[in-house]
Amino acid sequence: MNKNYKEFMDLKTLNDYLTGTPINSEKFKEVINGITDFVDEKIFKDDEMVFQLTEISKTSGRDLAIIFKNKFEIESDLELIFNNLNYCKELLERCLFQKTIFFNFMIFTEVKSMVRYYLEKSYRYDSLKNYQKLFKINSVEFHEQNEMFKYLFSIFDKLVYIISHLNEKYFKNNPIDNKELSLKFFINFGEESKNFTKSSKNFEQLNDKINQIRRSNAWHYVRKLRNNLEHDFADPSSQYNINFSILLLFIVVARCLLLINEHFQSDAEINELLSYRSKKIQK
Repeated sequence: MNKNYKEFMDLKTLNDYLTGTPINSEKFKEVINGITDFVDEKIFKDDEMVFQLTEISKTSGRDLAIIFKNKFEIESDLELIFNNLNYCKELLERCLFQKTIFFNFMIFTEVKSMVRYYLEKSYRYDSLKNYQKLFKINSVEFHEQNEMFKYLFSIFDKLVYIISHLNEKYFKNNPIDNKELSLKFFINFGEESKNFTKSSKNFEQLNDKINQIRRSNAWHYVRKLRNNLEHDFADPSSQYNINFSILLLFIVVARCLLLINEHFQSDAEINELLSYRSKKIQK
């Protein structure tokens, strides 16, 4: 992965733009596009990173048994892998919180606060910084990692149920409680977003990208781990560490939020739309 590491470090120029002097909106958009294109290529299209995490999972208590079409060499340098993932995480964090107007949707206020909560904990909790030590199931660190993974994963449910609720209330005038529905982000969110995207072209592009992520081994990996944590038996004699997996999950979540930010109408436009629909329903 040495070659890949150098490619990851090529993002330094983009990082400098985000951490240096203030930049205008056009330049900010250009930097965001550069980062998302890189993440799409290295995380969702190129399977090497997910392959390395799958190999690590075999020695850290969670064998996810993902089969890859291509062959890769196992990277023994865990620090290298951590630096790659962590650098992506930091760049995506800056994308989401560099400008107060970015992903500033009133309807997704709770979602953004959930992301901020994880980021704050990631700098404070040793369990979210330590990728080498394995933890027993009676340790605090074991439970902190599991709780944070499940918490981050729940953002997908939050997103799809919010958008479904808005559709039922303002566009279908249907008072049903959508908590009784079985909704999944990568199955339902795209179609549910039709009323909120900027145009039909944006709607198509949003759905295309969601489907690309859904078909990736990166999503396959975090989905299998989530099912593993929810349903599989944790062996008391084993030791665990899913820190790498939490980083990957954050990257998937952040990429989806950037996708929404790109293709959804502005916060003001959505609020105006919902206000109009509310008045129309009351007539």
